[in-house]
Amino acid sequence: MIVTINLPRLLNTLSMVLDFTTIGLNHHHNRVAYISSAMGAMMDLSPQERHDLYCAASIHDMGATSFHEKAALGSFQPRETDTHCQAGYQLLKGIGHFENIAQIILHHHDHWEHQEERSALTRLSDIIHLADRLEILLTGDYILHQRRRALDQLSGWFGTMFRPELKEVLSELAVKESFWLDLASPYVEDLSLGMMSPEINDSALQYKDLKKLFMIFAWIIDRKCRFTMHHSRLVASSSAHLASLAGFSPLDIAQIEVAGLLHDLGKLSIPESILEKPGALTAAEYDVIKRHPYHTYHILRRLPGHLQLAEWAAFHHERPNGAGYPFRIGGSALPLGSRIIAVADIFSALIEDRPYRTGMNRGDIESILSQSAREKALDGDLVDQLLSHYDLFASLQEFVDILRY
Repeated sequence: MIVTINLPRLLNTLSMVLDFTTIGLNHHHNRVAYISSAMGAMMDLSPQERHDLYCAASIHDMGATSFHEKAALGSFQPRETDTHCQAGYQLLKGIGHFENIAQIILHHHDHWEHQEERSALTRLSDIIHLADRLEILLTGDYILHQRRRALDQLSGWFGTMFRPELKEVLSELAVKESFWLDLASPYVEDLSLGMMSPEINDSALQYKDLKKLFMIFAWIIDRKCRFTMHHSRLVASSSAHLASLAGFSPLDIAQIEVAGLLHDLGKLSIPESILEKPGALTAAEYDVIKRHPYHTYHILRRLPGHLQLAEWAAFHHERPNGAGYPFRIGGSALPLGSRIIAVADIFSALIEDRPYRTGMNRGDIESILSQSAREKALDGDLVDQLLSHYDLFASLQEFVDILRY
């Protein structure tokens, strides 16, 4: 199946989850994409090169998922950069339409003077490297008061860390106050997307390649906590099978599988100290956990035409009895797709090994799901379907364990 997708907008949307830090959203990828695109617009780049530049800049640090890894990249000269560059490259290299983007990400921290080979793609990596380091230098102070200090700090590194020709490009760009004001504005996303050539924004992708991209983000989500390395894939697979039993169309089954893969997207906003805590959470920690489906919803709803995907994915902690969180949606207002993912999510959590227990046995799982159905915390019909086909759903865990993505 061929799917037409606006790839820059999709990656821009998904990149938001890469920008959660201990202090909240820092918009790093958005601003690096803007700086890179603004520089690219002043150079002799083809429309395709500018497209690839923007896409790579939007997800350049996808190989760094923990707050600790992100913090380590926050210094102007980080000690170790190869690991996350290699991780991003390995994730993307086998996906159609992403081969060039993978190569650009692989080299986006290379020092110009140490490059073993130079090509059109490494030139794009060099642009992102400079944009990345410029963005790192910016603080919360008024943006126009920072430009001279930032440019002075970069100036001595052209010809060693940075490609020499980019000095003139940046200098010409930096004269404009609007360039700096754009970086600090709420409009930076639209401004950078507006630099793309409309005729190549839409890409015709094989659905299997688009699914691989979503599976990569599921891997990024699950890598956030070392105890849930397969959770999103198991939820996605369980949701797809449950949707099939519920009579969903093939198109809706495909969509609920994607919703299952991305249902915990907002967990990238949660500190690892809470996600990996071996014991019970405090009330204050549980309040922090409650924000993750909120972020999942508001990130995914930014994708044009995908409100249903956002609702199915984000409402997995809502309950038919209205006692869920964070939107307190219940009764007929709670979509069937959301109910399916809720059942799949709890089943997956019960059958998986966790730091404080091994996966539960069949009897305990059946008891918990049945009790939840009686209390209308889960949809009773869906629970009945899962328990009637228990062996099928239990076997899915072994299948996802052998999949990388």
